[in-house]
Amino acid sequence: MGISIGSAKLWLEESAHRPFHGRILTLGRQQMHFSAPSFNQIAAEAGIGLTEVALEHEAQNSCEVNSTNQYISDRYFSHSLGFSAIVSLDASGFENADHIFDLNNPELPESLVGKFDVVFDGGTMEHIFHLPNVLNNIFRMLAAGGRVIHHAVSCNHIDHGFYMFSPTFFWDYYSANEFDINSIKLIRHTPDVQTDPWELTDYTPDCLNTVSFGGLDDGMYAIHCVASKTPATTGHRIPQQGFYSKSWQLSNSPQLTVVPLAGPAKTETPNTQEPRPLAIRLAKAIVPHRVRRFLRSAVRFLTSPRAIKPAATAKGLQLPVVKLRTKYH
Repeated sequence: MGISIGSAKLWLEESAHRPFHGRILTLGRQQMHFSAPSFNQIAAEAGIGLTEVALEHEAQNSCEVNSTNQYISDRYFSHSLGFSAIVSLDASGFENADHIFDLNNPELPESLVGKFDVVFDGGTMEHIFHLPNVLNNIFRMLAAGGRVIHHAVSCNHIDHGFYMFSPTFFWDYYSANEFDINSIKLIRHTPDVQTDPWELTDYTPDCLNTVSFGGLDDGMYAIHCVASKTPATTGHRIPQQGFYSKSWQLSNSPQLTVVPLAGPAKTETPNTQEPRPLAIRLAKAIVPHRVRRFLRSAVRFLTSPRAIKPAATAKGLQLPVVKLRTKYH
């Protein structure tokens, strides 16, 4: 796990909107992939004043040597951004984390509950099998008003971990649990993620409908998500995917009752809507499900805003790809 220049710029962007303070917990130890001068330069370009920790002895004690480069440490990075303390958590001690705890476990130690102003998942969650327990543990570890920051893998990371995430995963979970969603960005990068430029675009629900079924190119994609805990926030509510919730509402289908993770099985609510017209019921009975899905996708493609651009393949075919606007290098 590590933080590159591209990721550091996202941290600085978040700091410009909501300055950091207090205690940060990182899931796993984070290795930085840039030097103190590089960090100072991008902070100056962003107009962000870093906390004065770069005294000569501090820099010497908090930098790590990697090959021919001298990279700053996670401690130097966090103090520069304004945090007073950095703590790490891992399932094993192989990286000398401060706390050893498996986030698959629902029984979070009381010593970690409500202690952190930021919890950073910099590429850990995809390696943990029980995602509901991970998310609920993150919720419980956050202090009032605290932020969770995910940098999670998406497309083209096969077998990197158990999972590759879609942006809707974060939007729907944090919406269902009444977090404030501060930012979700889709990132496209190359295998040289530490050195090559990143391309980014802001995510909102339905903005990727036209590329959701084979429409992306062969790039590697990731997601950057920032969400804040509110007085109404919970961590146990199970979301339904937003696209289908909207579809059910439009079609007047019976809705499912969302229940806590530890609650009873879901039950259907009574359908008080008028029966569907006979023609629609016959069409559903005659037209195969796959054909209906294809037709719905075609309608979405033809009616949605074109936030895409064509990209020629080796055979000259035209495929839509996400139009990403801002480059971070």
